[in-house]
Amino acid sequence: MNVLLIDDDDVFRVFLRLAFIKRLNATVVEAKNGVEALRALEKMTPDIIMLDLWMPVMSGQDFLEKLRGEERWKDIPVIIMSALRDKDLIQKLVKLKISDYLVKPITAEQLTDRISKLMTEAVVPQ
Repeated sequence: MNVLLIDDDDVFRVFLRLAFIKRLNATVVEAKNGVEALRALEKMTPDIIMLDLWMPVMSGQDFLEKLRGEERWKDIPVIIMSALRDKDLIQKLVKLKISDYLVKPITAEQLTDRISKLMTEAVVPQ
């Protein structure tokens, strides 16, 4: 599994990277903001994107809008990670086809459960 992890918090990125590697044997590419993430997407196509909302340079929501506007990236599963519980914002994000929304702080177990569920659903024919 290839993961694109986008978060401006260095410590949180390390935590998530280690969780992905140890629990899911994933390859992780990291970005500190949406601009770095767009550059990373030019070099790789992840199986899943983990996306923080509040970042400098380009916010998670702006990144998501650009991602969904590109045919080659529009179907990549995206899980939002945020401390925000704003229902209006979450509804906007759902319209942009997010796969899940995790409220920070996130545990390694929670991460593993959600990713496993998401990847299982992606494999099962509808």
